[in-house]
Amino acid sequence: MTLVRKHCSIDVFRDQCYKAKNLAKKRIQGSIEEQYSKLWNYCEELKRQNPGSTVLVKTSLRGDDLVFERLYICFDQLRKGFIEGCRTMVGFDGAFIKGQHPGQLLSAIGIDANNGMFPIAFAVMETESRDNLDMVFRDFLQ
Repeated sequence: MTLVRKHCSIDVFRDQCYKAKNLAKKRIQGSIEEQYSKLWNYCEELKRQNPGSTVLVKTSLRGDDLVFERLYICFDQLRKGFIEGCRTMVGFDGAFIKGQHPGQLLSAIGIDANNGMFPIAFAVMETESRDNLDMVFRDFLQ
């Protein structure tokens, strides 16, 4: 608001700034629905650019809508690096994703030779459920 007032000599309200910011963001990034529709292309590009990597998306049909449930990504080079250079100890940690579409980010982390954290795989899921966690652990062990 201060910048607009200073550079354009226009008085604007906080509401106007908020709406303008969201409109610009939507025009640049697209709507959340448009971003989710690009998820398949993103996964295919990850597989193409990182041969041997595991990229899995799970969706379900609710009515006529396809609904995102979870995404699992394990890059081949991280998997190989863990096998060849890390201790055989794996930790899992989760973080909650807040916002318009809340969820959870789950990371699989190893410990390298310098006692540093070594990322192995990660998953994004709609909710933490037994089914989602089983799927992540099953995919990780493959």
